[in-house]
Amino acid sequence: MLGLSGYASSDEEDEGQKISTNTQLNTDKVGTKKNENLSLASKTAISASSAVLMHSDVPIERPTQGPAMPPDEESEFVYEEPDRELSYDEARAAIRSMTMPPVPNFSIPPSPPGSPPSASTKKFAHFLKLKKQGVHFNERLEKTPALKNPTLFQKLKQHAGISDEEQYATTLPEDLAVPVTFPPWAYADELGKTQANIRQKKDQKPRDTIDFVPATQRSS
Repeated sequence: MLGLSGYASSDEEDEGQKISTNTQLNTDKVGTKKNENLSLASKTAISASSAVLMHSDVPIERPTQGPAMPPDEESEFVYEEPDRELSYDEARAAIRSMTMPPVPNFSIPPSPPGSPPSASTKKFAHFLKLKKQGVHFNERLEKTPALKNPTLFQKLKQHAGISDEEQYATTLPEDLAVPVTFPPWAYADELGKTQANIRQKKDQKPRDTIDFVPATQRSS
C-alpha cells in the first residue's frame, strides 16, 4: 500500500493537463493582444511622423532636379479636355461664356437719324409676309413663266444698260486679257468707206494706155 501511495491517480493527471492547456491558451491570447497593440502603436507612430513631416518647416531631403521655369501666376485658368464630345448648343454656350463681356449689353441700338425710306419698308414687309407664308423667293422665281422666255437675257441686259461687248468685260490688263472688241476699222461701216476710197483713188489715177475692146459680130 505504501508503494502504491507514491503514484498519482489518472484523474489528477487529467486535471493537470487541463490546467496546462488553459494556461497555454491564456498565454497565446495575451501574446496576440500584445502583437495587436504593437502593430497599432507602430501604425500610429508612422502616421504621426508623416504628419509632422508634412506640417513641419524642415525641408525634406529629395533628389535635386535641374533648372525649371517659375510657375505662371497670371494663368489661373486651366483648360481641361472634356470626357465626351460637346453638342452644338453646349459648344456655343461655352464660346459665349468665354467671349461675352462681364456685363453684356443686349439693348437694341438706336435708330439712325431720319426715317427709313417708305419703299424699302414696303419691300421688307412684303418679304416678311412671304416668309411667314412659307414661300421661298428663289423657288418662286424659278416657277415664274416669265423667266422661261428665251429673250429674257437680252431684256435683262437692256434693263441693266449692258451692251453685247460689255458682257465679256474683264478686269485684267489689255496685254493679258482676250480682246472682246474689234478695232474701229474692222466694222462694216468703216470697211465700206475704205473700199470706196480705194476705188476713188483708182479712178483718179492717170492712165498710160487705153484698153480697146474688140468688136463682136452680131448674130442675125
